[in-house]
Amino acid sequence: MTAAEGHEIVLTYDHVIACTGFQFDNSIFSPDIQPALRHFDKFPVMTGEWESENIKGLFFAGTIMQSCDYKKTMSGFIHGFRHNVKSLAELITARVQGTDYPTITTALSEPELRDTIIDRISTASGIFLQPGFMADVILLDGPQAGKTYQDMPVSWTKNAPFATGSFLQVTLEYGDFGGDSLHVKRQNNVFGKEPDAFIHPVIRLVTDGKIVDQIHMADHLDADWRPRNARNGDQGTVLQMTFADAGGAVDPADVARQQLEAFLRRVGLGQIEQSTAAE
Repeated sequence: MTAAEGHEIVLTYDHVIACTGFQFDNSIFSPDIQPALRHFDKFPVMTGEWESENIKGLFFAGTIMQSCDYKKTMSGFIHGFRHNVKSLAELITARVQGTDYPTITTALSEPELRDTIIDRISTASGIFLQPGFMADVILLDGPQAGKTYQDMPVSWTKNAPFATGSFLQVTLEYGDFGGDSLHVKRQNNVFGKEPDAFIHPVIRLVTDGKIVDQIHMADHLDADWRPRNARNGDQGTVLQMTFADAGGAVDPADVARQQLEAFLRRVGLGQIEQSTAAE
């Protein structure tokens, strides 16, 4: 096995135990309601709402939810699937009661929208602990403009009621660690072409189900992109980080604001807001 760069370690073992996993016991279900399986028959096949694809009304909760993000994010663990369970409960409640999924309203003017997004990527545990799997969704069109869904499965958005039209999708994601995840060379840029390897915000503009623009913002060693005076006394530890194209160390909160403002201007969000107001 490899260790530090340029070093190799040879180990010896007395026994090797092959932990080859498990298979889902489908026999607990009556034959007419047995869910279809996938991932080597380990998990039921589920929709983006954790509902069996072949048995309508059969939902799954807990670590079994990892069927939807198998070996990708954290649904196999309590710190991940607890957010899935909350979303599932609200999805089922909305379906049974015929009500809307809980939402909030986000102002679409650039300063307020920018600050709202920065606050969410810095404080929301759902999108942080379920990177690339859960997202905040901010609708941009018509009378529903500003309507915001928080901590929703990205897969759910593909068949959501707002699948046609435009919305912002806000996630936190990891980049490419290369061949050795224990030896990653950092090179942050304000406007670099390659996403940072460590967890960082990703903002996408989605129109009619297609990603038409996106930005991978810079990572932050505190994972808090808010200005220090907006942290409610929790000041963190990182004052500055080195950005190659900035010529040295700068405040990463300033970089986040600059990146997000540039993206919002690029996608013409102000124009979208004006057209919505005109309607």
